[in-house]
Amino acid sequence: MKDAPLIIAHRGASGLRPEHTLEGYKLAAQLGADVIEPDLVFTKDGHLICRHDRYLSGSTNVADKPDFADRKRPDPQRPEPDWYAEDFTLAEIQTLKARQPFPGRDTGYDDMFAIPTFAALLELAKNEGWRLCPEAKQPAIAAANGHDFNAALEPFFEAAQSGEIGPSYIQCFDASWLKTIAKMDNMERVQLLYLPSGQSIDISALSAQCDAIGPNKDALLAPSTLQQDAKAQGLKVYPWTFRSDQLPDGYVSLQEEYETFFKLGVDGLFSDHTADAVKARSAWRETH
Repeated sequence: MKDAPLIIAHRGASGLRPEHTLEGYKLAAQLGADVIEPDLVFTKDGHLICRHDRYLSGSTNVADKPDFADRKRPDPQRPEPDWYAEDFTLAEIQTLKARQPFPGRDTGYDDMFAIPTFAALLELAKNEGWRLCPEAKQPAIAAANGHDFNAALEPFFEAAQSGEIGPSYIQCFDASWLKTIAKMDNMERVQLLYLPSGQSIDISALSAQCDAIGPNKDALLAPSTLQQDAKAQGLKVYPWTFRSDQLPDGYVSLQEEYETFFKLGVDGLFSDHTADAVKARSAWRETH
């Protein structure tokens, strides 16, 4: 593929704008992203919205809304009570605005942009011919709340298969859910993985139910053979997450970090900073 390795805009242009906003997705596309990545959660009334987390305090102004003070509640997955998307109708979600959740990043765009529905992003993708890589967040919790990711994603699957949007992806950490997604044209199934240092995985067990893996980038570094093992099983590899403002120890520059993974032969990567990733790829191509 002439665009390989693909640059996947992680949560949109999340290094520059509040994550998961239409404005951030548009900026990522303008900066050269090959694929736009939204994370998806359900509202109380069954709409998919673009949020990285079910809880809302970090990425919205929900805490500033007195009318919603009584929605704050405990949850086993959070150390402190919070507000959860599944407790709000879409109409209520649409009264909120997005905020930058990462410390140290530009907050100048806080409270300016709406929380988008996946339906709105899909329409934009159709108009622009974008490729999408949505992540289904915690399908088991969604199912327990009476929501069905498979059914809700049907318009997206249809758009990819019909060519209304570019060749796309569906990703999830939940292997039991991802295996319910049938192989289809113009749609790669990406099994997300988090592997602590030194932990291995039997890739052959995954190859029958996905087309690619999305591991934490550290899981690919030597002495790991994960990259080679995945390729031996015919799986593509898309590591996460590259952040210009969080250069890992051991690298002298962003270019060095990106080239470490380009040399491995990854098929693409998730980056918060699209422009830097595109620049690094361009520099790599000039010499390879």
